[in-house]
Amino acid sequence: MVNNLKNITSLASISLLMFSCKNPEQKSLNILELSDLQNYKIKEIKLNDTVVKIYGKNSEYTIEGLMDRRNHSRQKWWNIKSRINKNWFEIEYIFLDKQLENQVKLYNNGILDKRASKFYNKSINKGNRQFDFYFPVSEYIINNVELDYVISDTIARKKLREGTVKCEKINDHYRCNIFLKKGENSVMGVVTAFSEFKERDSISLAADRMFIKF
Repeated sequence: MVNNLKNITSLASISLLMFSCKNPEQKSLNILELSDLQNYKIKEIKLNDTVVKIYGKNSEYTIEGLMDRRNHSRQKWWNIKSRINKNWFEIEYIFLDKQLENQVKLYNNGILDKRASKFYNKSINKGNRQFDFYFPVSEYIINNVELDYVISDTIARKKLREGTVKCEKINDHYRCNIFLKKGENSVMGVVTAFSEFKERDSISLAADRMFIKF
């Protein structure tokens, strides 16, 4: 299944999310600076031969998550919490040839800021696998959101079919539904938001992507 996902996402790129973080110095940070372990005093707890739990702390933030020591890649969801206020960040990491920041959730005063976050929710609706995608609001205007997917039978370890579906805009997010037939029990793929920014006589294009699994 991982190879199938790589095949349909060989050109995928993950945008770096920028956000403003209010602290005593009123400085702006980006997600890479906040998640850089060199900025923290680190404590490691060995969970097994390959995975360790990372705890980090500095004067403003704490960070924690799992790391695979074999390739020094971060695993699953990491948490970065402010020690000054009730703001925190959740970052989902995946590893496909290299480590990628897949989903990023920003909480302001304990409340999820959907306009500044990049994530998806999944649910089952009348036999459909339903995906709701959220992308951060910026100067770029989203024109189209598409989901490239692969459907498999995980019991038989067999890819059954693949395709592309356009997502529908619903208020502040985009929704895609994938109907599974008998014997189909897994959906993997990548969702892409195509956007543009117009300035005088020039147009800048962008593609923001997330890897999905259900």
